[in-house]
Amino acid sequence: MHYFEKKFIIHRDLATRNCLIDDYANRVKMSDFGMARIISSSSSMIYEEKYDKPFPLRWSSPEVLIYRKYSSKYDVWSYGIVLWEIHSLDKIPYKQSISNDIIIQLIKSGHMLNKPELANHFICKLLMLPC
Repeated sequence: MHYFEKKFIIHRDLATRNCLIDDYANRVKMSDFGMARIISSSSSMIYEEKYDKPFPLRWSSPEVLIYRKYSSKYDVWSYGIVLWEIHSLDKIPYKQSISNDIIIQLIKSGHMLNKPELANHFICKLLMLPC
């Protein structure tokens, strides 16, 4: 994510489904740049979506849902959701039976996902909560 920010890129679709694991090099690479945007270095590093387009609702930050503005901070929020996915053994964030309207209200109100069973205190406090 730091690399993206240095290159003025907002990925906008960070999720485990877009993570490629390289066992040989022991690293993870991001894929699916279809929603990514390059932000001019002279701008305020914010991309404003002007049209209603599909987007990954369950990985969206409150700021995007309220103001429709993306920044590198959006990717940081999504990264926290990716960590949640990993430690919940790739469960989909928020219950699948919940409607999109309810998910939007939960996210806008600052609702936090429950701590995944596999995430210890260290993971939650140092890696997930700051996102």
